[in-house]
Amino acid sequence: MQPRTLLTTIASHLLPLAAIMSLVLSLPSHADKKGEGLMKQAYDHPSRGGSLGRFKMILKDKAGGERTRTFYSFSHREKGNFVSLIRFVNPDNVKNTGLLTMDRPGDSGDQWLYMPALGKSRRIASNRKGGRFVGSDVFFEDLRDREVELDEHRYLREETMGGSKVAVIESRPRNAGNSFYSKRLVWVHQDIKIPLKIEFYKGKRKEPIKRLEVKKLEQIDGVWTATHNIMSDIQNGSTTALIAEKIQYDNKIPKSLFTVRSLEEPSQDEKLRSRVR
Repeated sequence: MQPRTLLTTIASHLLPLAAIMSLVLSLPSHADKKGEGLMKQAYDHPSRGGSLGRFKMILKDKAGGERTRTFYSFSHREKGNFVSLIRFVNPDNVKNTGLLTMDRPGDSGDQWLYMPALGKSRRIASNRKGGRFVGSDVFFEDLRDREVELDEHRYLREETMGGSKVAVIESRPRNAGNSFYSKRLVWVHQDIKIPLKIEFYKGKRKEPIKRLEVKKLEQIDGVWTATHNIMSDIQNGSTTALIAEKIQYDNKIPKSLFTVRSLEEPSQDEKLRSRVR
């Protein structure tokens, strides 16, 4: 995606989510410098540094049934490498479940899911990018870091959303095989360069299959941050709200936390949680 909303802040990305670049080299005819430039600015947003936070996940089905979960997120970025760890702490049926994401420059990276009941972690296969993370409307790909250069971006128009001017940008994978989605439409706030809405498309469908909407923006440590996002599955009517209860931008998270061994030992990140309780 991945415009950097709460998905990427969570994994950082909850709120898939990305941004912008103006290239010196000539672009393909179906891309444009304005679209690339805006997406690069969003991608380079300050929230993309190291962070840790406590989040609430609220899942609602079409019938109105609701489930609530709490998780912590830790992330670190250095020299084009992005790593993140998500750890659930309640309710009991997901307690200690964790996801480790390790993204390297380009289309290279790994995700590992740890489920306590299995006693070990398993690698998420590349063909499961569209798999649902812990049964939510957030897919595994939405929690990956996606560099601007992996997509072709086209500026479409300017609109007004919530009283703010936004740029509407179409992003399509340069390599169709490295994304579950065939395209994304991204509404980027023109002043603070944060995506306020993303629509996700699959195959040749004319209507989006999912929609991410920012419901609340706050300044945290001087950084504009999307603290309440809702991912909607348009096909089945379910929604997943991702609400930041507390976020701290911090590059001092130990690198040793982002290993499969630490993923399988929840006590390794437990002491860091006190910073955002």
